[in-house]
Amino acid sequence: MTITNTAAIPRIICFQPKPKAKIRLFAFPHAGAGANTYRDWDLGEEVEIWALQYPGREWRRQQPAAANLADLTQDLVTSIQDNWPANLPVAFWGYSMGAIVAHSLAHTLLPLGLQPSALFLGASRAPHMLPEIDPIHLLDDDSFLEKLRYLGGMPDAVLQEPALLELALPILRNDFALLVAHREASRTVLNCPIKVYGGSRDSLANREQLAAWRRYTHSDFSLRLFNGNHFFMNTSRGQLLATLKSDLRVIYHQLPVNAEPKAESRLAVAG
Repeated sequence: MTITNTAAIPRIICFQPKPKAKIRLFAFPHAGAGANTYRDWDLGEEVEIWALQYPGREWRRQQPAAANLADLTQDLVTSIQDNWPANLPVAFWGYSMGAIVAHSLAHTLLPLGLQPSALFLGASRAPHMLPEIDPIHLLDDDSFLEKLRYLGGMPDAVLQEPALLELALPILRNDFALLVAHREASRTVLNCPIKVYGGSRDSLANREQLAAWRRYTHSDFSLRLFNGNHFFMNTSRGQLLATLKSDLRVIYHQLPVNAEPKAESRLAVAG
C-alpha cells in the first residue's frame, strides 16, 4: 500500500502497487463514500489504481466536507498533479458524484498541461443536468433513508446501526447538496475519450442523461448499460470490472508511453 501526503493527512492512496502497470487509474468515490471503496478493486497487473479521499470521511473525517465542487476540486488537484506518472498514461474513473469530480479535475488540470488519456464515468448524468436532480438532501431523516434504500447505495450494516448513520447522513446530505447546487459553466471540451457506464434501471441517471456526456468530448464516446439500478457497481460488480479492465487495455495499447492527449484549446459550450 502506498500513501501520498499533500499535507499531514493523505488525500490519495494506492492500496495495491503494480510494478508492471501500463496505466494509472485515478479513482473517485461516489457520494457519501471514501477511498476505501476501491480497497479491494483489482484490474490486473497492468492497471494501478490510486483512490482519492475527499474531506469529511474516513481518515479525513475530522476535516470539513467541501462546500461546493470548486472547493473539492482544488482540495484534490495537487495530489493528482504530484502523482501524475512520467512514464505511464493516466485515466480517470468516477462513479456517480465521483464522475462529476473526475470531469471537473480533468478541466482544472488542462492549464497545467495534463489531460487523462480517457475518462471512465459511471452512474452519472451529464453535468448540465445536475440541477434537475431531486433535492433529497432536504428530506427528513426517515424519508432521506428511504430514498437511499431505494437507490440501493446504503449497506444494511449502516442502516441498522445508529452510530454509523450519525456519521454517514451529514456527509451524504452535503454531497447531494453539492451536486444539486452545481451549475456547469462553459468549458473547454476535452480531447480524450469518454466512456460512460450506467444501470438499466437507474432513476438518477437514465440512458438519455448518460448519453448527454457525448457533448463533453471531441474524441470517442461510448455508453454501456449494466443490469441494475444506481448502484449497479455492487450488483453487477464482476461484469463492470471485467468491462473496465478490457476498455482500459484498449486505451493503453493504442498509446505509446507519455502520449497523453494534448490539451484542447478550442472553447465550446458544454451545457
